[in-house]
Amino acid sequence: MSPKHFQMMSLVMIAALSLSASGNESQVFSQAQANGKLANEGFRRCHHFVTGWLALADPDTGLIPRNTKDRYWNAKDSAADNYPFMVLTTAFTDRAMFDGVMKTMLDTEIKLTSRIDSLPDTYDFAKQAFRDDTPSLDSIMFGSSEYIKDGLLPLTEWLGPSPWYDRMIHILDDMWKHASVDTPHGKIVSTNVEVNGEMLQALSRITWMTGDRKYLDWAVRLGDYYLLDQHHPTRDA
Repeated sequence: MSPKHFQMMSLVMIAALSLSASGNESQVFSQAQANGKLANEGFRRCHHFVTGWLALADPDTGLIPRNTKDRYWNAKDSAADNYPFMVLTTAFTDRAMFDGVMKTMLDTEIKLTSRIDSLPDTYDFAKQAFRDDTPSLDSIMFGSSEYIKDGLLPLTEWLGPSPWYDRMIHILDDMWKHASVDTPHGKIVSTNVEVNGEMLQALSRITWMTGDRKYLDWAVRLGDYYLLDQHHPTRDA
């Protein structure tokens, strides 16, 4: 091919690509506009979810209740399944609320609900005190594991280092500080398969997050309990 023919072919290809790009660009912008409208609706609905729950918050403490009827805060529902996703929503939609109300709620929760070191227990709004006069370690361990795995961990995986990360680590460390179940491999936090399953998920992810070997050791301890002893959740039931 002569240089003249090559130049002509190059110009034809550039023109064709330009026309193609122009059409694709228009299609891309149209799709982006449609996606933007859907995203905007999603963000608005999420923000309404937050403001709706804040309207139900206890006027004295600012904490959200378990649901619209049960006027108490608890770790396995209020903290694990609701509050962290209010925090996550405001991280996207309302930074003033994220830095203000959401952080204040965390500070209040730590102050009022921590019962065994940093481990949270159910707080009754009518009593303005713990719901149960005597703490139940099993119940507190269950609520703590739920709060970590279902709430604080996914929140931290998005936010990175934050006060919510600190809360997660403090609860996790104190769960294992107060582990009371003796095994040949060392103490574990519970014999409840849901709690221990949550611990296996949380410990493995937090091992990579922190680089701290103790979390891996605790996870291995749980694995040994189920796989080396007669505690397999299906085989040994």
